[in-house]
Formats: sequence, structure tokens, C-alpha cells
Amino acid sequence: MAEAQKMLLINNHRGMALLLVLAVVSLLSVVIIQFNKSMRLSLTESVHYQDREMLRSMSESGIDIAAAVLHTDRQLGEYDTLLESWAILEAEPFKDMFNNGEMQVTITDLSGRFPINSLVSVAQEGQNQQGAEVEGPTPEQSKELLFRLLTSGAFAVEDDAQAREIVDSLVDWLDSDDEESPYGAESSYYQSLEKPYLPRNGKCIFTDELLLVKGVSKELLYGNDEKVGLSEYIDVFSEKNGININTAPLLLIQVLDDRISSEDSELLDEFRRDENSSEALQNKDWYRAVNGWPGDIVIDEKLLSISSDYFLVNAAARYRESNAGITAVLERPDAEQLKILYHRAN
Repeated sequence: MAEAQKMLLINNHRGMALLLVLAVVSLLSVVIIQFNKSMRLSLTESVHYQDREMLRSMSESGIDIAAAVLHTDRQLGEYDTLLESWAILEAEPFKDMFNNGEMQVTITDLSGRFPINSLVSVAQEGQNQQGAEVEGPTPEQSKELLFRLLTSGAFAVEDDAQAREIVDSLVDWLDSDDEESPYGAESSYYQSLEKPYLPRNGKCIFTDELLLVKGVSKELLYGNDEKVGLSEYIDVFSEKNGININTAPLLLIQVLDDRISSEDSELLDEFRRDENSSEALQNKDWYRAVNGWPGDIVIDEKLLSISSDYFLVNAAARYRESNAGITAVLERPDAEQLKILYHRAN
């Protein structure tokens, strides 16, 4: 009997030892599995970090390439067209520059858009502080041009009355006084809102700011399923000079004169994209020599330009399975200077 009890006690001890061993093995297994997960996570994070840094470097190099192309372009001439190297840079994928990656750089001429700040600028008196003639449209011309653009049917604008309200409200937002235009709004209106604020009373500095202006909706500025966005046709950086007829969107060409039809603008677009037209595009009135252009339509030269100072650059990079990009606005005031006015990672 004592021997049996002794054997039972030994077996119990062996069972406890086995359980302890199994518990330790299980615990070690959990620790090892967790360690492996942690190591894999750290490795994945390290790879993602390397990819992000690679994408950032690729995108930054895209902005540098755009700056170099624009600088070289100005050295070659004072006028800008859709035939030049900066305008066709988008077609170059830059595949040979990066292993497992590619990049696309798109340059858009902002000087081919409507300068929103021209509604109120030094041009309103026709002269600058030195008394010299100022290039570009007068505020009255700018207001009429914007009105025609808003009532073209391309944007989320109900009727002429709403368009007039938007134009006048933009003028009041930009001008320095507190006198309301006939259909506009000054500080008294904005202060009466549930969340009051003051108008800019100065030059608009970013596009989103326009959403604060009376009458300007998100649908108007950025479009919807049925209408395009006004932001694709305006520029907040320039405040003088005309619209570059060599690069302007077709809709903007149409509203330069209320007699210009869509067929007329397409005729000009075909001409300005023809490599044989390069020399002709050095003159503001080249459109008058285009076959089929209505001879009675002469666009006021103050509305026109053939030289560009502001460019929107989008550098989009793809590396392995990841994507990133940078958007920048570059100013090129002359052949020697190039400034970055805006820079944002996408």
C-alpha cells in the first residue's frame, strides 16, 4: 500500500513537471510569435518609411526639373506657347531615372487663366505709382470678362443676377474700402453671419479663400457631376497683364469677346498647336491671320498677353506599389529669377 502511494506521488510530480514544461513552452511560443510579429511590423514600417522617403525625393526632383525647364525656356525667348518643352513635359515618364519607379511632371500656365485680382488692382487708374502705363485689362474689363465667363453655362450659376452678385461681391472682397457695390457685400454683411468674419480687403492669396465670398459655393469653385469648377479657369497670383492667348483654355478664349463662338476658339487652338505656327505666336494679334477667323472680331490688346510668369507644377511619383506627389506654384518674373510661391505634399 505504501509502495502504491509512493508511485502515485511520483506520477503526480511527473505530471506537474510536464504541465510546467508545457506552460513554459506555450509561454515561449507566445513570446516568439509576438516577437516575430513585432519584427515583421518593424520591417514593414521600415520598408514603408524608405518608400515614403523615396517618393518624397522623387517628387522634389520633379519640382526641380520643372524649375530647370522653365528657367531654360525663358532664356530662349520672352513668349510662351503650348509647343514649348515645359508644356509637353507631361509626356516624359522619367522611368530611367529610378529603379522600380516612375514620375510624371505636369506644368500648367496660370498666366493663361483669368487673374481674379485684376478686378481691383493698380491698373484701375491705368497707371502705376511712377505714372507709367500699366499693362493688362482695367477692372471694368475684368468684371465684364468674369461676368461672361460665369454666364457661359459651364458653371453652377443659376442666372445673370447671381453672376452679377458674385462679381460685385468679389470686387468688394478685394477692394480696400467698405463701400458696397450694387450687388456686392462688405463687412456689414459678413459680420451679420452666424460665424462672423471680415472681408480680405486686399489681394486674394489662395483659391479656397474665395469660398468665404458671398455667392461663391463649393460647386461653383470646384464643380460637381454636371458643371466644371471655376478654379480651373482663374489665377490668384497675377494681378496685372493680360491672359496668355497662346495657352488659355478654350472657354476663356471664347469670353474674351461675346462674338467668339466655340468653333472660333477651336480654330485658334488648332493653329496654336501647329509647330509651323511658332513664329506667328510671338505677336498678340496672331489670331487675326488664322484662316476662317471672323474679320470683324478684334480683341482688345489689354486683355491679351503672350508671356507667362506663373506656373502650376504637379509632380506625381510612383515607387513599387505606392504613390505620392507635390504641388507647387512657381513665379518666373524674368530670365534670372525663379521663386516658389506655394509648395504642398499631396
